[in-house]
Amino acid sequence: MKSRKNILIVDKDSVFLHALKKDLAAYADSYQAAFAMHSAQAMTIIKKFVVHLMVVNIKLSGESGINLLFQVRRTYPHIRVVLYTDVEIHEEYKRTLLYGGASAVLQKPFHAADLVKIADKFWESKPSTLPDFVKLMDVLQMLTSEANSVCLEVTAPALRQAGIITVQNGYLVTAIAPDGRTGVDALAQILTWKDPTIMASKLPPPVDDQITGVPLNQAILQATIRLDEGNT
Repeated sequence: MKSRKNILIVDKDSVFLHALKKDLAAYADSYQAAFAMHSAQAMTIIKKFVVHLMVVNIKLSGESGINLLFQVRRTYPHIRVVLYTDVEIHEEYKRTLLYGGASAVLQKPFHAADLVKIADKFWESKPSTLPDFVKLMDVLQMLTSEANSVCLEVTAPALRQAGIITVQNGYLVTAIAPDGRTGVDALAQILTWKDPTIMASKLPPPVDDQITGVPLNQAILQATIRLDEGNT
């Protein structure tokens, strides 16, 4: 007999949560569901109980479900995370979310049957691992929204190589790979390294407000598209 899996669903919409709770009752033999309306409540549940799958709205009340994704994937890597949103999801953005650690991305509204179909596939198939660059991706994603000036020295021990990524106030200012690539091309190459170590050094803030570079979120998107297309 297959053991039941525990699903945690996080959404600010209590009506939607109530509807899912009612519909999921039909799958009680396979799945047990818990519900939270914000990140703090979700983390409390995760710390107290075993959670196998977290399903979270990208837009929560005054906070981002993506930040919750990163927090959970760093601390509880065994938990699969499905993100969803009620706005249109472009394929490029979806690929970025998947590279960032999401196991799947859904369009709201969806029904319990849609969620169970995805969950069934997770445990019917051989367990998969996250891409090796997720930890570095987590760091970069955090820097997209922080007013910090940071230099990251990323080292790939197996390759005996190191690269440099410099970020200022959410902009990618410098990225240098050991083979001489720079910018987004260098970022894409560094993201492919297996089990990199990351050393962060805080830099002085820019002298003026004019920063020469590419918005980091755009650079990440361009790099992940290159990875998806195999252009590294």
